[in-house]
Amino acid sequence: MDKIMLEIILEEYGFGSALGNSWKAEVYTRVCLELLKQLKQQVHPANMKARMKTLKVDYFTAREVIFQSGVRWDQDTQLAMADVLAWK
Repeated sequence: MDKIMLEIILEEYGFGSALGNSWKAEVYTRVCLELLKQLKQQVHPANMKARMKTLKVDYFTAREVIFQSGVRWDQDTQLAMADVLAWK
């Protein structure tokens, strides 16, 4: 579900559908319709908006961890890797 949502969000970003730090209501509606079409799962736009907030918090948390000394992002495994000293 997140993958579908983020693909549409990225596409809409290219169309200029962002309103400052938020999205036009039509974007959330489009995501919901696409989820219904692809996954046969009905989701309310308010739920999509809440999910985006959660993903934003997760993103900034992961970003903060990766920018710590001794931690790096491994493109092959798609995981954060930490040196032994980073755990102390």
